[in-house]
Amino acid sequence: VENKNIFNNNFANNNNENISLNIVNKTNDTTPINSGILLNNKSNSNHNLIFKNKINKNVFDKNIDCHEINFHVNGISSSINLKNNLKPKKKIFKGKTIKCMHDLSKTGLSGDDKKVNQDNYFIFKNFVQGFDNIFMGVCDGHGYYGHEVSGYIKENLPMDLNHLIKTKKLNVLTDDLSSVIKTAFVLENKSLLRNRQIDSDLSGSTCISVIYTPQKLIIANLGDSRCILGKCIEKENFEKKDEIIGENNKKNLKWVAENLSRDHKPTIPEEAERILKVGGRIRPMKDDDGEFIGPMRVYMKDKDMPGLAMTRSFGDYFGSTAGVISEPEVTEYFFKPEDKFIVLASDGLFEFIESQEIVEIIKDYYDKNDIVGCCEYLYKESTRKWIQEEEDTVDDITMILVFFNDLYEEVDE
Repeated sequence: VENKNIFNNNFANNNNENISLNIVNKTNDTTPINSGILLNNKSNSNHNLIFKNKINKNVFDKNIDCHEINFHVNGISSSINLKNNLKPKKKIFKGKTIKCMHDLSKTGLSGDDKKVNQDNYFIFKNFVQGFDNIFMGVCDGHGYYGHEVSGYIKENLPMDLNHLIKTKKLNVLTDDLSSVIKTAFVLENKSLLRNRQIDSDLSGSTCISVIYTPQKLIIANLGDSRCILGKCIEKENFEKKDEIIGENNKKNLKWVAENLSRDHKPTIPEEAERILKVGGRIRPMKDDDGEFIGPMRVYMKDKDMPGLAMTRSFGDYFGSTAGVISEPEVTEYFFKPEDKFIVLASDGLFEFIESQEIVEIIKDYYDKNDIVGCCEYLYKESTRKWIQEEEDTVDDITMILVFFNDLYEEVDE
């Protein structure tokens, strides 16, 4: 295509059917790399030249480093120098496509009592403008009616946020969505508290959610569920250069976990400041002997309730009087080539497994592209550790795991 005008200028007035073509290699060897016959369509208005011999076409398709093309027609000779015409290509990283996705939700154990799974999750495809955009999230309910609260969020939040972004005519790829996402969460919570079919006075739900686009992730987190990013980075980027990580040490790579959300706990200074400012109290739970046990929790000023282990949630009306809010923390993450997967999960998964350990488990399944087996193993390993630590208690475990492929665009160097 780049040489079309040169073809036309040399042979526009030539009525011969056959034009001989020799392709000479870069070293100027007199032996042609290839040769063949071009056809001229005999039309001065359109001089598209088509190879009669497909072998010659492949020479151009594969960008073989040719030096020149020599033509000879009825005693008229011409040549084209290809040194600058066949430009090499380079790949520009453009983001990530979804290689595969899998979800899993399992009911936990609570002694001999029959337990209801209070977790829920959603995967909303074709989000807002784009076929590729996906809004996904995990909701971890707590309290007697926690499963109803998480179910309400699952059914309503994706549609309501989708509608609000469209109404404001915002672009998911280019506009800052943090304000509209926060607004959607707060409005959803107000609707939930007004819904008297669900008793959310002492029941609520966390929500870790992600808007996926091929270029970036928009993370909105409420509570202590979590989004973990798995990255595979060359060892030379780390200080411990004597450490080689990878199956059979074949690759000089290090797998790293990056939390794309933070757990909203009373131990975070700014979260604690908000609780105390409105009169809430922060302390551990007391056992039957009056001794403090377990993690820090949020209590009302004058009542030993609700005892929440998180500082942000949907529902939890009495918790809201002690400073618990429904506004999420919203962040953006732009993809890098080393990003390989994300996992969104309720705290049942990582209560006794650190984020780095989760990534170390997933990486082996990522290499085998076994996403289903990976989720099953994560569930079993987490359950094993719950029983090891708590004996007859296992929290509900819900996760969404996404494996990525690289997205590249070829451009001239």
